[in-house]
Amino acid sequence: MSRTAASQEAHGHPEWEPEWNVARFFMIMKCVKCSDPVFCVGNTQAIEEHDDEYGWVFSDALVPTYFEPYIPVILIPSKCPKSVSAEVEKASSLIWCSPSSSGNKIRAAVERLMDEQGVPNKDALHVRIQAFASTNQDVADKLLAIKWIGNTGSHSDDLQMADVLDAFELFEYCLEEIYEGRSVRLKALAASINSHKGPPPK
Repeated sequence: MSRTAASQEAHGHPEWEPEWNVARFFMIMKCVKCSDPVFCVGNTQAIEEHDDEYGWVFSDALVPTYFEPYIPVILIPSKCPKSVSAEVEKASSLIWCSPSSSGNKIRAAVERLMDEQGVPNKDALHVRIQAFASTNQDVADKLLAIKWIGNTGSHSDDLQMADVLDAFELFEYCLEEIYEGRSVRLKALAASINSHKGPPPK
């Protein structure tokens, strides 16, 4: 971990505050599943926290800006087409360094999903989602919300990570509904349990 030149210069300022202290860091981690190395880079951010011995103190929080390989944000169903999953993967890789760019890629994933669902690619995304609503209103409502988040990311740098995580969560639901039929499956499971007044025969 190394402090930035600006941070070192500011350290001698008579009004210096701990929040001015910024450093760069990098670390090598290991995936718990495959043991492959994962590289992470980012910045530090001074945060105030309570210490039992010294009271309120400042410490450095690590704020990642990039992972290589990227860390998946959501689980993608195995039946999901590559054209859709590729955009989700790009969004996952961008969320740490640019939430707005990540939101834009989630919006692109909705476009590709409409392609895969056979919705003609001749209209604006809003119109395409409205057309898709005729066959799946529930999912269309979620896709429309993702589109609005993506629009914000496309036209400004103001999108926050929490906003993009909302879009990811909504999109994960949509993918599960379309490619795994979660609602239909759970409805059938509940009906079977209710009819047997307990777990159905295996």
